[in-house]
Amino acid sequence: MVGQPASKHSTAADFFAGAEARRGELPEWRGDLYLELHRGTYTTHGRNKRSNRKAEVLYREAELWHALALTQLEAGLDARLRSELHDGWKLILLNQFHDIIPGSAITEAYVTSEKEYGTIFEKGRESLGAILLALAGGIDTAAGEGVPYVVFNGLGWARDVQVELAAQGMSSAGGLAAYDGEGVRLAADAVGEERLAVRVPAVPAFGYKTIWLRERAWAKDVGVAVSRALPAGEGSNAGAGVNAGAGVSSGARPNEGEGPNEGAGPNEGEGSNAGEGSIMGAAATEVGQPLGDSWETGAYRVRFNARGEIVSLLDKAAGREIVKNGEAANRFGFYHDRPTLWDAWDIDERYELQPAGEAELLEKRVALQGETMDVLRFRWRLHQSEISQDVVFYHGDRRIDFRTRVVWNESHKLLKVGFPIDVVASKATYEIPYGALERPTHRNTSWEQAQYEVCGHRFVDVSEHGYGVSLLNDCKYGYDVQGTTIRLSLLRAPKWPDATADLGEHEFTYSLYPHEGDWRTAHTLRRAAELNAGDVVLASADRGSGSLPATGTLLPFESEHVVLDAVKPAEDGDGIVLRLYESSGGRGRAALSWPRPFARAVLSDALEANGAALGAADGRIELAFAPFEIKTVKLLDR
Repeated sequence: MVGQPASKHSTAADFFAGAEARRGELPEWRGDLYLELHRGTYTTHGRNKRSNRKAEVLYREAELWHALALTQLEAGLDARLRSELHDGWKLILLNQFHDIIPGSAITEAYVTSEKEYGTIFEKGRESLGAILLALAGGIDTAAGEGVPYVVFNGLGWARDVQVELAAQGMSSAGGLAAYDGEGVRLAADAVGEERLAVRVPAVPAFGYKTIWLRERAWAKDVGVAVSRALPAGEGSNAGAGVNAGAGVSSGARPNEGEGPNEGAGPNEGEGSNAGEGSIMGAAATEVGQPLGDSWETGAYRVRFNARGEIVSLLDKAAGREIVKNGEAANRFGFYHDRPTLWDAWDIDERYELQPAGEAELLEKRVALQGETMDVLRFRWRLHQSEISQDVVFYHGDRRIDFRTRVVWNESHKLLKVGFPIDVVASKATYEIPYGALERPTHRNTSWEQAQYEVCGHRFVDVSEHGYGVSLLNDCKYGYDVQGTTIRLSLLRAPKWPDATADLGEHEFTYSLYPHEGDWRTAHTLRRAAELNAGDVVLASADRGSGSLPATGTLLPFESEHVVLDAVKPAEDGDGIVLRLYESSGGRGRAALSWPRPFARAVLSDALEANGAALGAADGRIELAFAPFEIKTVKLLDR
């Protein structure tokens, strides 16, 4: 046709081969290749997106410990685990298909998807349970007194972990205490009658730490802070828990991958070991006591308005007010949302001009003031829906969690939460897969105005020189930052093509992480990974005297900003595959020491093909990275 480009039928392979051959002639795009359409797909069908995030965490955890436990697994069990994890991953990938994960499929697709996620989590939990049992069998747990629990850390840095332990037939949780290998009592709080929240310090990277739970004869003589537990699953974010051995403190719900226990614990601390003579919860406020308009912890001084929003948040160590003067943080934005054409796909570009009402505070009270954390409980009515939230201030950690449960009964509405931050910044940083991306925080141009909703993964950060604030999440993907107000999209309510989309109960956690320096020096990525991590605690029914020490690392790893994200058996059965990436946008180095002999190490790729040889003296591999560079390493057995 005259005036039209010449075209012909061909194949995808030929197209990409031609593009590669003409690489020097083709234009190059730098930055965000933003689609000015379908912004609602970051948020629609939130339960499905949550299941995806939890499944990814669970299977990463299972593959990691599988690779590290290979020598302790019988051949038959190893083969079964490979098959189960392979099949589980295929189902995860199937449910990442368009239109399922964007939230734009028909009703029946999500009925099927929910069932398939049930299978995914069942396979993942059972596989991880079997792996951990094999690992725990080699650990010396006989040194301490009481019931041993092995706390695993699947991340590449040592960290404090907050876990919940079941009483397991002993006295009520208020009469129990947890101790480390040196006999030092760990900071803990009774959560109801059956569970004890324990802060476990310095769990080694890619390693574990054994603690012991036992009764205290004098526990009845001291005050113990007891929280009244939320309904099962509320505010949890574990995702990688399993039912193994005598019990596991964090489990995965069949349809969402999450158990009733808080999974990710705090990290940087002032030290959480309490002396034997200290009194657990001695200063505890009575459970259920009404909350006034202020609260103070070791790290923060907080003031609330009559709607339960945060009007002042003072960082005591930095001497910084975090909330912009005259504004309110943790403020819910509720809007009419009727896109012109694509209901599930799009967000109405006029939504900010169409507020649909304000959240009405129904209740605020103190749920727990204890050794490990303070928990403030809020409840709001919002039109035909209700929001319940626990605001958690950890002792010894700067992260503030907002564990949220919403009963959502809306039509064509959008729910956001906002944090107006008192910093000056023209750009915000968003996590993307294996990297981070800066976007402007203003609307100067038509391109910037079109980006009224953008996607990101586990965090967004707004920082000025010397100070900033990160907003983390455990299952959300839609953001907007205007000026220095960070907003996270929580829920939508489209009616086509699925009239039931997002109706019902939702559980999720978002977290505020104020910090000195920028997101790199503050290790925001680590804090986000910890929030999402599947903290796994295995209760050992038998006190064993294995060859491994009670605390140790199974994979020595050293790096400041390089992340070892995947550790898995190779798909062809020959060796182990490691995938690493530089996370800060700078030059970096990493070193790791594989704990078992291997024949040779090579660079590889996403297809796990064998590439250039790598030096490996005594099993130690050292690598250099360019900014945001991804490297895959394969350790071959033959």
